[in-house]
Amino acid sequence: MGTGHVGAFTSANASMRNKIANFAERAGIYSGQKGLSKNSEAIIEGYYQQMKAGKSINPGGGFRTLDRKIILTEGNHRMNAAIRYAIETGDVKYIQKILEGVPRQPVDMRNYNIPIKKFLTK
Repeated sequence: MGTGHVGAFTSANASMRNKIANFAERAGIYSGQKGLSKNSEAIIEGYYQQMKAGKSINPGGGFRTLDRKIILTEGNHRMNAAIRYAIETGDVKYIQKILEGVPRQPVDMRNYNIPIKKFLTK
């Protein structure tokens, strides 16, 4: 897909959104957030441009479930950009960096009031 903008989300780039969602599903990455912010397109694009420029990013946050799902409660915008970066370059280093903030010890999510949703791309 080249450098189509996840941030712009035009109809031509809806396929990138689908690729990101499919990638996340195959990787077992889900969201624990209610939704992304109204200006998420610009935020995601900003993170993606930082990644293209080789800048570092902060880890995310969340949980691993007993059935091995990764639930992000912090870093959904960064993960959107990181997955796009991985799709376009084949390099998963930013995904790995975000996941550094997710503890490896699985938890029983029944003990938390956190919704588990398919990974949010918009």
